[in-house]
Amino acid sequence: PHVSPEAAIDQVPRIIRGLGIQAENRDSATQGVMAFIRENTEDRQWGVFGESRVNVLRLNLALDSWIDREGLKPSIKDTAEQK
Repeated sequence: PHVSPEAAIDQVPRIIRGLGIQAENRDSATQGVMAFIRENTEDRQWGVFGESRVNVLRLNLALDSWIDREGLKPSIKDTAEQK
């Protein structure tokens, strides 16, 4: 699955909220998510056809790995309190 880079960027605040990242860490987390979006953006096919696109599957896998590595995954209690 793919989305436009613009659509992925529009979803960054939602991604950050979904990760349960504390307010004081949101700026650095936003920069991290933006970097992952750039890393997973593919150019036009053969440089001619279509538009740039973000590979959502690869982006999600990269984010999951980052969350585990950085210990950003919220606890079940934290997630329940956000709802």
